[in-house]
Amino acid sequence: MAQHLSREEFHRLAENQAERYERIVGEPVAMRSERGQHVRVKNRVCAALDGAIRSAGLDCEAPGDGVPIEVNADTEIQHYLIVRARWQEIIHHWRTGESIATRLVNLCPVRLEPPGIVPEVGDIHPAGH
Repeated sequence: MAQHLSREEFHRLAENQAERYERIVGEPVAMRSERGQHVRVKNRVCAALDGAIRSAGLDCEAPGDGVPIEVNADTEIQHYLIVRARWQEIIHHWRTGESIATRLVNLCPVRLEPPGIVPEVGDIHPAGH
């Protein structure tokens, strides 16, 4: 049976765990450990998100690893980006109500609604990487 946790319950649970967790529709989900290349790509993603947020003039931020983004009372994750460094593409999953939509992005910008930002794929995949 799935465990439904409030935001506060989830934060208390996550603080006492060696593993990383995310909360999706109230349920804690364990995340895998990371490798060096993954961390480098993730840092470029955060920088691209920060740049897009500044360009849009939004009063928000793209926090680093381990900080959940609060979407509503039961969910911290709305957009999920899988960055495939070898092929210079991004798989973008996002929640639309009860459904999950997916698209493959390689040359066009990634549009994240909400919050209304458009980080460029080229900022995530710089030339020569």
